[in-house]
Amino acid sequence: MSGEESGSPEVRKSGSPPTPDLRPSAHDTNVFYRLLGAGPVPWRLWSDAARAEAARRDLPILVFCGAALDHWSAAMAAELIGDAQACAMIDALFVPVMAEPWAEPALAASVQRALALICDSSGWPACALLLPDGRAFGACPFRPLRDRDGQIGLARI
Repeated sequence: MSGEESGSPEVRKSGSPPTPDLRPSAHDTNVFYRLLGAGPVPWRLWSDAARAEAARRDLPILVFCGAALDHWSAAMAAELIGDAQACAMIDALFVPVMAEPWAEPALAASVQRALALICDSSGWPACALLLPDGRAFGACPFRPLRDRDGQIGLARI
């Protein structure tokens, strides 16, 4: 049964798995990367290869930028890895990239600029939507994954 027939998006638009070296190493000492890397979304690190994959698959890049020791970053990461349907949607519609501000300061600064310009906000965690060339066209601060407490969830956005 295809993803459309089952009501969930296809896991791979192109039918090809991500290049293995884009995923964070299981031995990575960065706690944030290890937390997200343990989930079902094939998160990539920010790289030319991730941008090339986005261009090849004709998909935007979803950057999840958060800090390992930040409560809200950990909460959002836990929601992202705990919802199989949302993970499948993320994987089908985006090239997912994870970043920690201190590990990727230039990307983090770009995410913060987009966050400030698009929704008059700042801080971590943040998600940004980028074109394959790295230009942002969307951003949001912490959001629950699903609608709750009067907030629109990331899955609906």
